Amino acid sequence: MKHSFELILLFTFCLFACRFPNKNQAKKLNGVVCDIYDSLIYKNNSWNSTYEEARVSKNFSKLVLIRIQLAYFIDENMEIVNQLKDIGGSEGLRKSELELLGFEKQKVMDYYLPVENFDANTTDDKLIKWTNKLTDLANTEKTKQEEFLKLQKEFGEKNGLKPRD
Repeated sequence: MKHSFELILLFTFCLFACRFPNKNQAKKLNGVVCDIYDSLIYKNNSWNSTYEEARVSKNFSKLVLIRIQLAYFIDENMEIVNQLKDIGGSEGLRKSELELLGFEKQKVMDYYLPVENFDANTTDDKLIKWTNKLTDLANTEKTKQEEFLKLQKEFGEKNGLKPRD
């Protein structure tokens, strides 16, 4: 009888250990997706500030390297997020980050790359129109970022993580 109770207790423990995510695994996944998000924001801010300088100087050559690094970063991290194993309800969080990275990849190709063809002869009117396009795009981007942050917060709460743990 004693052994039966011990076996049932051990079985119950194993069942719970297998069914519920390991907090350390959830913390690691959360760290990966948050690091990617934070780096993406930093790299975009770098491009944006360099773009503002280029609008004044009309020297757009510094944008090339930043755009190449950003495109590489996006591709590399899309692969990383795709390879993450879901744990503790991370499916929506991973999907949101992949959507954000996909949006950023398209933005780099459609909006950042063409700017590299601008030069000293680019009219102020064209620069104003392009800047307005970038501003409109930033509003869509903000919505995607807010969705990611909402899902990240929910994931953290669900898994007992401190904010940005």
